[in-house]
Amino acid sequence: MRRRLLLVPLGLLALTGAPLVRAHYPMLIASTPFAAPGEQVQLEFTIGHPYVNDRFAAEPPARVRVFPPRGAPEDVTAKVQPAQLNWGGQQLPMSRLTYTLHKPGDYVFSYEGRMFTEPPKRQVIDFAKIIIHVGDAQMGWWRKVGTPIEILPLTRPYAIRPGDTFRGQVLEGGQPMMGGVVEGESYIDPIPDPMPELAFTRRAERTDPNGCFAITLDRAGWWLVSVATDGGPGEQGGLDHPAQRAVLWVYVGDPPAARACAEGDSGDGPR
Repeated sequence: MRRRLLLVPLGLLALTGAPLVRAHYPMLIASTPFAAPGEQVQLEFTIGHPYVNDRFAAEPPARVRVFPPRGAPEDVTAKVQPAQLNWGGQQLPMSRLTYTLHKPGDYVFSYEGRMFTEPPKRQVIDFAKIIIHVGDAQMGWWRKVGTPIEILPLTRPYAIRPGDTFRGQVLEGGQPMMGGVVEGESYIDPIPDPMPELAFTRRAERTDPNGCFAITLDRAGWWLVSVATDGGPGEQGGLDHPAQRAVLWVYVGDPPAARACAEGDSGDGPR
């Protein structure tokens, strides 16, 4: 199996007539986590789970914005195009954005999903983001996007070595979120058979009174870091209103590995 580079989870809708699939994360899939000024990056919006590397049909995002290293954000929702993902022999609806990275620095892509329902009755709205590093300038990765719930990196979210500790802060309504369950999950290749229980595939940390957390990223590749307003595994689904979930995609490892993965992938999904 060859894996593609990943990004953010969103609400999903099977637009091909296949059964609706719920309880998945927004996946932001980037052609590269590192780029040169003037280079284009392609982002694909799908849903699934990083650890088992699955994909399902996804509806278009409600809003997508780009926060450049400096200056005002750009609303690029109208530039997001519908696309099809050939995954395991099926054509799955997804969305795609192609964007030119003009200036050195860090570009924050903010994705806002649509409310969806996970059986039996959990309602979720996703707010995901990914950061693409351009050139040699290290500025802009700490920018707030102002969504209702957000993970702010306190550690620079690129040029991270496997085994490094990543620190972040969770804001809910612009204020630190105390006691939130922050989960971390990465890609594994090959996928374990049989799969271990969830506790061994997904890490969890609770935020402190300042909304801060620390999590060790011990494998190279993309990591999904997420937090929801209705808690972690075993707690979710108890709210009488939609839960809000923040997702941050963090890349661990060197640029050449990321580029080799992107260039060597045919996009055909598992085989």
